[in-house]
Amino acid sequence: MPDGEIINCFIGQCGTQMSFACWELFCLEHGVRPDGSMIETEYSLNDQQTPQPVSSFFKETDEHRFVPRTVIMDTEPSVVDEIRSGVYRGLFNSASLITGLEDAASNFARGFYACATKIVPDTMNYLRKEVEKADNLQAIFIYHSFGGGTGSGTTCKLMEGIDFEYTKCPKIELTVYPGQEMCSSVVEPYNAVLCSSTADETADVTVLVDNQALVRMCTELLKMERPVFSNINRILAQVTSGMTAPVRYEGPLTASLGQLQTNLVPFPRLHYLQAAMAPIVAAENLAHETIGMQDLTTAIFSPSTQLLSGDPSKTHVLACALLCRGDIAVHEIRNAVAKLKNRGLVHLVPWCPTGFKIGLCLQPPTIIPQSGLGQVNRSVVGLYNSTLIVTPIRAVAHKVTQLSRKRAFVHWYLQEGMEEGELVEAQEGIKMLLADFQHLDQHGLPLKQDDIQGDYVPEDAFDSQRNPSVDADIDALASESVNQANIREFF
Repeated sequence: MPDGEIINCFIGQCGTQMSFACWELFCLEHGVRPDGSMIETEYSLNDQQTPQPVSSFFKETDEHRFVPRTVIMDTEPSVVDEIRSGVYRGLFNSASLITGLEDAASNFARGFYACATKIVPDTMNYLRKEVEKADNLQAIFIYHSFGGGTGSGTTCKLMEGIDFEYTKCPKIELTVYPGQEMCSSVVEPYNAVLCSSTADETADVTVLVDNQALVRMCTELLKMERPVFSNINRILAQVTSGMTAPVRYEGPLTASLGQLQTNLVPFPRLHYLQAAMAPIVAAENLAHETIGMQDLTTAIFSPSTQLLSGDPSKTHVLACALLCRGDIAVHEIRNAVAKLKNRGLVHLVPWCPTGFKIGLCLQPPTIIPQSGLGQVNRSVVGLYNSTLIVTPIRAVAHKVTQLSRKRAFVHWYLQEGMEEGELVEAQEGIKMLLADFQHLDQHGLPLKQDDIQGDYVPEDAFDSQRNPSVDADIDALASESVNQANIREFF
């Protein structure tokens, strides 16, 4: 039987689009039709013969319909309206679809101050009702982006309320981080740095992914010529499903979400995780692939399966979780992990020699037919805390430094009520985070508290990856009078 309930919160345009794929997959996994009825109409939560423990993600009404434990919120209604008029309109409680009347305009300050005034209290009220209906709340998942106005600013305001009211409940973020090459807005770096500053205090676990890595997966592994967001989001849905499978299904090795937090976050500030998934095989290539446990664990630490751009073999790993599902024996996992260590494919820090948390459930993965993924009988989702995170954070920090030197676009944030000192403070926070990870990468040890509070911040924390072409573009942008309507058109 499931270990408890999970509430999923989808925030902003990015989060709402992720909800399409997530609930499409969760309904397939648990046999729930788009109108909330069960495929097997005689099913009931009280029936001891039922094979699918549906109560983790769904609650049953008196009419024997199953309603998602979720809230979907955006500051403007257009994307959420697609749910209200779509195939799954009968699945959701209409009160769980919360929208405002104005766009956050890709501005953290606008999302945090102006847009959050009414919509965040409404969201908290509905979330409170969902929590009251849970008997054993396992975690609250928050899906959003770091680069959007609602995804960064409004989410941070909401997270402050969630952290205040539900301090002991694990709060797990699945976030889309600005890519080093792919960018949808000039001001994404500002939003990401400001959002990171708040997330350091309110989130327990933050799993970072980027669209650049996901697009590469679709083109190289799934052989898609022009992947769209629905393809990307269906991969993310599989990752979320794999993360929560040991909670929802029975298996020989449990891995509750609280245990993941305990095992993967050795220090409160270092709560940023990377994710990988294997196998990622196109349906037409499935017959030519070997899917042994050793192949899966090796693939988890391959650059091609990472949801955040980078090569994990060149980093120090603080801790790792392998969440397995399907036709896998416990001894296969143990042998595969032992070979990983012996072959030096994983560089664990010396003060954490064990390093691995294992979860295993016997339920095989479910595949969305239109996702392009092949149906397999076993899969692994890897979550790990490593110094790989330095590369994307440093790239964003460098862009913020170049923008702020010219004070480019800062006025849009000040006009929405933000003080310039908040941006400076957020930049200092990123410097300290980079210093922590860089010290781990160089010495395998965390910084002492005295170092963190002192002056141990590398001078090149922001400038170690200077890019002349980027600097030239930013100088050109800063020298012009750019109106807000054109901000979205630069990339």
